[in-house]
Amino acid sequence: MDLSWMRIANRVLLGFVWFILVPAIFAFFYTVIETQSAARVAVGANSRLAPFTISRLADRLNALEAEIETTSQELTALDEKIRAAKVRVDEAKQKSTAAVNSVWITFRNAQPTCELEQCLADIVTDNDQHDWAEGAEIPKRVAAAQQLYDAYRNAQFVSDDLVDRNGHAETALAAAKAEYNGSKPPAPSDQADQADQADQADQPVTGPVGADEGSTEDQKAVALSFNKQRHAIPLFEFAFFLPSGVIVASFTGLMGAIGAAVYSLYVELGMLAAPKGEPDRTWMAFGVRPLLGALAGFTVFFVISAGASFLIQPQATEATQAVNQLSPPALASLGLFAGLASENALKWLVEKANSFFKSSDDGDGAAATGA
Repeated sequence: MDLSWMRIANRVLLGFVWFILVPAIFAFFYTVIETQSAARVAVGANSRLAPFTISRLADRLNALEAEIETTSQELTALDEKIRAAKVRVDEAKQKSTAAVNSVWITFRNAQPTCELEQCLADIVTDNDQHDWAEGAEIPKRVAAAQQLYDAYRNAQFVSDDLVDRNGHAETALAAAKAEYNGSKPPAPSDQADQADQADQADQPVTGPVGADEGSTEDQKAVALSFNKQRHAIPLFEFAFFLPSGVIVASFTGLMGAIGAAVYSLYVELGMLAAPKGEPDRTWMAFGVRPLLGALAGFTVFFVISAGASFLIQPQATEATQAVNQLSPPALASLGLFAGLASENALKWLVEKANSFFKSSDDGDGAAATGA
């Protein structure tokens, strides 16, 4: 009874590994390899630093997106404040104008024809020239007109300040959008309105002058993809910065494990399945053999990727290029083949190792035996 429950637990655990964990790891490695490959192609020259170039660009794009969102919200709030401030300015101007006109008519018995500020200055001068009795009404009305005018000027100052802040925010938004789209920010001019500059920043733009447009757009596309993946996939950013050889070797080893599991499944479903009464071989078939296949695929990858240049010690850049030129399907096939024939793959590796490290004593011994 205990043995039966142990077999069920083994199958549940192995089912979790092969139906959930292994596909997730496969998708993880495949995504990292494709993103690294796209980064190298987009960066072009000095592609060994492609992950750092793309990461720096991705961080800058994140900062620009946050700046654009914050500035847009600030502009929306400023628009509401400007509308409210203009209403207050109009109300304060109407009250101030009415008070000044009333006093002007009292003094001169005619409608004023001057500007508000000049009319106020004139009635203040006229008021100062009169010797009013204590508690006279006219001086009070002049003082009230001055207070209303001061309130109007303060409201106008607040409104102008808000408009000025709005202009700076629109310029910052236009510059951020231009940089995000890959162009230089529009140069301010006396004829061009700042709102028009913000609208122009929304239009499709080309890369900076002197830059490769295709390369710039490719780098931006890879950086945006990198941003999405590093937030959605755990450990993606860590793996993205690992050397490509580490990722592809691990991916090949995983495919070797899958190949070994496929072979084990083939055997278990065939004539070589364990007869009844023999010990359960589930762990041997889907636990130990896939481990052997993973190790075989991992080691075979390095031998195959080195190729004939393995004996002449290639430069580091050449070795990196050789690894980078292997496509994910080729890596998957290599690991799969090594896993399906893991025993033969390891025998082949042993033969290569024996041939590579063959000493002169072995040849002398063989010659002596032949004699």
